[in-house]
Amino acid sequence: MTTLDPSYDQTHGPQNSTNNQPLVPRGTELDFSSGKCFVSVGGFQFLDTRVMGVAVPFHRDFEEVNLRFYVKRLAGAETRRASSS
Repeated sequence: MTTLDPSYDQTHGPQNSTNNQPLVPRGTELDFSSGKCFVSVGGFQFLDTRVMGVAVPFHRDFEEVNLRFYVKRLAGAETRRASSS
């Protein structure tokens, strides 16, 4: 996908973990930093968007909001950390 203007804004901060746990992917759990669970919210504006060079009708200019949680999961003896949208 290509776009002419990927405007982007993001904010993040600590959140109440009991509200967010049901929203994370199965097999993962919220990751904490200094006892706090963090969430990021990112806003995008896509203009003149194309897929493989072809414009899709009614999907060229649009906004998108991503909600991202920081999660971890155990893989054997290793803890793997990531973000989840």
